[in-house]
Formats: sequence, structure tokens, C-alpha cells
Amino acid sequence: FFEDDARFYSRTFCDASYRASLWSQVPEDAYLAMLGGHHFEFGTQHEENNRWWNTTLSYGAYGFAVPATNIAHLRDGFKSDLVNLPPDCKLSAPRGKPCFSPDVRWYDRHSVSANQSVYSAHPLEVMHKPGFSNTW
Repeated sequence: FFEDDARFYSRTFCDASYRASLWSQVPEDAYLAMLGGHHFEFGTQHEENNRWWNTTLSYGAYGFAVPATNIAHLRDGFKSDLVNLPPDCKLSAPRGKPCFSPDVRWYDRHSVSANQSVYSAHPLEVMHKPGFSNTW
């Protein structure tokens, strides 16, 4: 999945053999694979020479991949999140902190409930056009 204003760092990602190699390196317990974002926080399971780093938090979802086996779980989790929003929640909060961030929920709720981890590509594959984005 890519945001509408996502940009690749390199055209290499467009090569099918490159992507096949990239996906073959994703850890087996990956709930999803971040291809772009910002303000990443990493778990203890990453090593400097690994292609995929265990990630405990990030913001933005410029690009991410979800294994087919996890798509329904993620969709159902987002549906549940929306149904259970606090009554005073405003989904769009340009001057304040929003009460719902899908790109945070897959860390603190969805991957945890699936007993899996989120990983980010290192280096990242996707960047974001500078400036504000309201894709969610």
C-alpha cells in the first residue's frame, strides 16, 4: 500500500526480482512491513546488518506491505477501532493530537493481538513529499 504522495528512493523497487528478494528476507513473524514512514523506534531484535528491523513505533504510512494472511485481521482491527472511538473523538484534529492513528494502532494493538511484530525496511524504500499530508 502506498500513500498518494509517496515517492520511491530508487526505481530498483519496480524490478520484480528485487522485490522477490526483498520479500524473501522479511521475518516470518512479520505482521506488516513498513517501507516508509518517520520517527521510527526500534526493538531489541534488530542488528545493524539486517535488512528488516524490528520496529515498535513509527508515524506515517508512506508505504507498507501486509502479508495476505494478515489483511483480514488488520481490516477487522481498524473496524473495531472505529466502532469503539471515544464519544468526544474527532478523527481530524489539525491543531491537536488525533484520538485515532491507524499507523500507531498496528503497533500497540493489532500486531500484539496477532502475536507478531512490525518490521521496517532498512534502508527505507519509500519517502514522502515534504509537507503536511492528510491521507488518513
